Amino acid sequence: MNTKESRVKRPVETVSFYETSYGAVSKPKKVKMLVEVHVESDWGWFEIADEDTWGEQFYAEGELEIADGVLYGYDGIFALPDYIIDILKELNINTEQIEGDLYE
Repeated sequence: MNTKESRVKRPVETVSFYETSYGAVSKPKKVKMLVEVHVESDWGWFEIADEDTWGEQFYAEGELEIADGVLYGYDGIFALPDYIIDILKELNINTEQIEGDLYE
């Protein structure tokens, strides 16, 4: 069980676009995002916002569902970005179950 409170905040560069249930509605473009991941005990959250408009253009947030140091679910976003998974690994959170679900 992860009992230590941890918070990571860092910039990342990624490709983003607008998407609806009908598919992409804008062209992909490189965007600098500020990413924050917070984990305490068996719960956590994340927040992603573009740096240029502080989240007015691109923004997402959600919950991280963790039990005994294993990420078993999340809410608030369709697919958890690789950079959030990488941060969780740095915080010693096992992400194998979610990675398996994402890439099957």
